[in-house]
Amino acid sequence: MAVQAPAQSLVCQLLDASHGLPSSECVALEQDYLGHLWVGTTVGISRYNGYTFENFSHTKANEPFGKVNVIAEDDDHLLWIGSDNGLFIKTGDDSFYKTAGSDAASEGINDILFLAGGEVLLGSEIGPLQVSREKILAAAGSKILPLPSFQLPAWQSQRFAGDRIYHLALSADSAIYLSGPYNIYRYVDRSFTCVYKNDGTGSVIMSLCGINADRYYFYNAIGLFRGTRTGADRLLLDEHYHPDATSKGKSVWLPAPAGALELYPDSDIVKTKLDLLPYGILWASDFLVDDQGDYWVAAHDGLVKIKRSPFEKIPFQRPSRYEEIYSLCETADGQLLMGSNRGLILTRKDNHMAPLYSVVNRAEVFGIHEAYPGDLWFATGYEGLVHRVNNRNKVFTEADGLRNNSNRAFYEASDGRLFVFGDLGATQISYSPTSQKVAFKNFYIDAVNSQYATLFSAIESPDKTMWFAGQEGIFKLVNDSLLAYTFDKKIISVADMKKDEQGQVWLAVDGEGIWRCGFDEQGDLKVQEKFDRSRGVATEVFNNLLIDREGNVWIGHYQGVTVIRKNKVVLNFDQNDGWPFKNYNNLFLHQDRNGMFWAGCSKGILHFSADKMLMDANKPRIYLSAARPSRDHSDEPITIASTQPIELPYEQRELSFNYYAIAFPDQESVQYAYKFGDGAWTAVGTTRSLTFNDLSPGKYKFSIKAFTNKGASSDEVSMQITVKSPFWLTPGFILPVLGVLAVASWLWVKRREKMIYASEQQKRAREIEMISLQHDLAHSRLTALRSQMNPHFIFNALNSIQQFVLQGNVEEAGRYLGMFSTLHREILNTSDENFISLQREIDMLDSYMQLEQLRFDDSFRYSIQMDGDIDTEDIRIPPMLIQPFVENAIWHGLMPKEGSKRVEILFNLQSPGDVLVCAIKDNGIGRDASAQLKLVNGSLKGHKPKGLKLISDRIAMLRQRYQLPFTVDVGDLRDDENKVAGTVVIVKLSLETNDTTLNPIS
Repeated sequence: MAVQAPAQSLVCQLLDASHGLPSSECVALEQDYLGHLWVGTTVGISRYNGYTFENFSHTKANEPFGKVNVIAEDDDHLLWIGSDNGLFIKTGDDSFYKTAGSDAASEGINDILFLAGGEVLLGSEIGPLQVSREKILAAAGSKILPLPSFQLPAWQSQRFAGDRIYHLALSADSAIYLSGPYNIYRYVDRSFTCVYKNDGTGSVIMSLCGINADRYYFYNAIGLFRGTRTGADRLLLDEHYHPDATSKGKSVWLPAPAGALELYPDSDIVKTKLDLLPYGILWASDFLVDDQGDYWVAAHDGLVKIKRSPFEKIPFQRPSRYEEIYSLCETADGQLLMGSNRGLILTRKDNHMAPLYSVVNRAEVFGIHEAYPGDLWFATGYEGLVHRVNNRNKVFTEADGLRNNSNRAFYEASDGRLFVFGDLGATQISYSPTSQKVAFKNFYIDAVNSQYATLFSAIESPDKTMWFAGQEGIFKLVNDSLLAYTFDKKIISVADMKKDEQGQVWLAVDGEGIWRCGFDEQGDLKVQEKFDRSRGVATEVFNNLLIDREGNVWIGHYQGVTVIRKNKVVLNFDQNDGWPFKNYNNLFLHQDRNGMFWAGCSKGILHFSADKMLMDANKPRIYLSAARPSRDHSDEPITIASTQPIELPYEQRELSFNYYAIAFPDQESVQYAYKFGDGAWTAVGTTRSLTFNDLSPGKYKFSIKAFTNKGASSDEVSMQITVKSPFWLTPGFILPVLGVLAVASWLWVKRREKMIYASEQQKRAREIEMISLQHDLAHSRLTALRSQMNPHFIFNALNSIQQFVLQGNVEEAGRYLGMFSTLHREILNTSDENFISLQREIDMLDSYMQLEQLRFDDSFRYSIQMDGDIDTEDIRIPPMLIQPFVENAIWHGLMPKEGSKRVEILFNLQSPGDVLVCAIKDNGIGRDASAQLKLVNGSLKGHKPKGLKLISDRIAMLRQRYQLPFTVDVGDLRDDENKVAGTVVIVKLSLETNDTTLNPIS
C-alpha cells in the first residue's frame, strides 16, 4: 500500500509479518554488496530481494539469533550480526556461525564499528569491547569466545563499567564516540572521557554521529543536540530546517524517534526531515539509505520503504468539494491563473491555492487565453465563452452566434487568428480592442463515432493550414470547412496533438499509442514512429501532451505521467512514485517560464521539477539460477548457480530457470525478457520463473534481463546448457554402423597394403633394433650413476657415525644410526625406481637434513617450502636428485662460516606449469671463498665432493634420454652492498615425463 503525504512528498510502503517477515518489530538494517537488504528483527535476521523475505532464526549449529540489534558488512563482504545472544558471522556460502557471547541477554551486542588494522569495536551490554577480526574469523565454526575477555581495560579502570553501550561513531580524525542509554563518551588515545551526562530528563539517546574530537551530534526524545568539549546544545528544527538551502560538505543521517534527519554539520542545516508520524510510525530503531537512493526505516511496526516523490500537491486555502483545476494560463506579468469548477479562477498564494474571481456560475473553466495584457478569454464546459477586460466579464453563448456553449481550449495562429474549439467543431474569434466588438466564424463537424465530436487541440502546419484533433480524429481547415484526414483510412480518436520546435507533430491516439508524425512536401501528415506498450509507454489511453523546452514529450494519462525523452527512452511515473491522484479526469500538463511543471485535474493540482526525474535510473541487479528434477523425480529439484554449466541427459530434458532483479525504487515495475542464443528477446512481464520441457539435443545459452518503467535495463545474465543426444544419434551408435560399411572397402585394398606394409615393417624393425640398443645403453649408464651415488651417500653417513664413536658420544651415535637406517631403507626402496613422487623426495631431504643437523650440533637451520598450488603426490622426479646440492651447501657453504647458518629449499611450478623449479639457497661463504679454502686447506676433512660430479653426469643422462630440459644453474647471492652473501642452485626438471604414455626417445 503506497500513501502520499502532501507536505513531505514521500511515498511510504510498510512491510510487516503479513509480507513475510518473521516479526513486525524490526530493529536493524544493512545492505550487502549484492544489493540485498538485511533486516534484524526480534526473532532473527531476514534477507529481502524486493519480492520476498528469506528468514534465518538459527545458525547451522542450531544456535538462536534472538533479537538482532545490529548488522554490518565489512570490506571482505562478511556480514557481522550483533544480537542479544552475542556475535555472529555470515560467510559467503550463506552459513551463519556464532563466534562470541553466551545465551544471556546481559552480554548482548548493540553496535559494531570496524576500525583500522583489522580491529572491531563492539558496543555491548557490558560496555565497549575490542576484538581482532582475525581472531573472530578463526573461531567461526569451531568455538565460541567469551565476550568479557574483550573488555577494554581503560573502561574498567575509569569506572564506567556500569554503563551499557548502544551506539558507536567514528569521527573524521579517528575519535570514537560511544553512547549508553543516557550518557556519551569519547575515546581518544586509549582513554575515555564522559562528554555528555543525562540531565535528569531520562531521554534515551536514539542516534549518535561523531564529526571530530571537538564536535558530535546526537538525537534523543527531546530533539537534536550538538555536542562540544564544553557541553551539548539543542538545535531547534524550526531554526535549522532549510530544505532549499545550498549546503556544503557531506551530510550525515541521524535516525529520529519517528523517522530520520539529514544534517549538514558544516552549517548545522537540516536539509531533509523524514517524519513518519502521518503514516502511523511511532518508533524507529534504524535508518538506511540504499545504493539507489531509497530510504529504509526499521520500526516497531515493520520495515518502512520510503521514496522521495517529485510531485508536490498544492493544497487549497479553503478546502471544499470543488478542489478541481482544469486549465492554467501564465499571464504577461507572471501570474498563474487556474480554472476550476463553478467558474472559479484561482492562483497560487503562499504555497496554497487561493480564489481570485468567478467568470460563470456553474461550469468548469477548461481553457484560459491572454490575448493582450489584462485581456483574457475563458472557455467553459457548458456556459459559453467569457471575455474579461478591465476586471469585467462578458459572456458569449450560442445566442450570440457561438458555435456551441461547450468549449475546451484556445489556439492563436501565427497571423493572429484566435480559435476556440470543443464540441461539434471550432470557432474563429474576431475582436477589435478599439471597438470592443466580437464576431464568430464557426466550423462544424458531425458526431459519427462519438457523442459530442469534441475537439481537444490544434496546430498550424508549415503552409499556415490549421489542423484540429479530437474524438472524431484529425481535421484540417480548408476553405472554411473542417475536412476529415485519415491515416490509411483508419478511424482514430485523438486525445491531444502538439507540434515541437523541429516541426514534428505528436499525436496521443487512444488505443494506439503516441505517434510521431511529420508533414511531407504536399503538406500531408505522415506517421514516422509509434510509441506504445511495446516501447514502454504505460498505457494507451491518454489525456494530454506537453513538449517541454528540451524537446521531451510528456504524456498525461489515468495512471500518472509518461515522458518520451529526446533519446527515445520512455519513463513512466505513477502512484509508486508518489503520483497523488486517483479516479480523476481532464488531466492537463503545463510548463511555466521558470521550468516548473504543473499537472491539474478533477482532483486538484500539483507541480514538479523534472531534473531528477529525467536522470538515468540505476540498473537493476539481476540474479539467475536453474533447477532440474532429481534422477527419479522423488526428491527436491536440484538448484544450479548461474556460474555453472548445465548438462541434461536426453531422458530428462526438463529445466526451470528462477531469477529476480533488485531495483528498489521501481521494484513494482520490473519486467523481464529472455532469449536463447542469439535469438530475439521474448518479454515475460513480471514472471520470475520459466520452465522448458523436451529441449532438443544441443548446446544452448539462456539469457535473462530486467528493465523498469524508468528506462533502466540490467546487464544480461546467462547460463550454458547442454542437452545430450539419444544413443542412436551418438558416435557410439553411428560409428559402428559406418565401420561395417568401411570393412568392405578395407578388404578391397587390403592385399595391396599388405605387400607395402611387409616391406616397411622390415625397414622399421632394423631401425627399432638400433634405437633399442641405444636406449638400453643409456638406461644402463643412468642406473650405474645412481648406484654410484647411493654408496657415496652411505660412505659420508658412516663417516659421521664413526666420528661420534671416536668422540665417545655413543648415545648420539645410536640416535644418528637409527635415523640413518630409516633414511637408508627409504633410499633402498627407491633404488629400482626411475621416478618417485615429489613428496617422497621431500621426506628423504627432511630426514637427511635432520641427520646433518644432529651431526653438526644444530649449528644451522633449514626450511623446505612450496610456492603456489603444487600437488606433491602427483609430481614425480628422479630420486635423490636434490640431496647432493643440499649436501654441498652444508659442507662447503655453511660449515666454514661463523654465525647464523641456514639452508632454504623452495619448490615452484614455472608457467605454464610443465617445469618444476627447485631453488637451494644457503647463506654460506660463497663459491669463491669455498674454492680458496680448498686451495689452502684442501677439502673438508673426511669429505670429498664426488656427489656433485655424479649428479652432473646423471642430469646429462636424463637430458639425453628424454630429450627434455633438465638444467642446473649455480649463482651467488649478494647483499645490499653487493657482497657475496651465499650461494643459490636452481634445478629445473621437466614434468612431461610424468605422463605414463610418454616413453624415452625410441
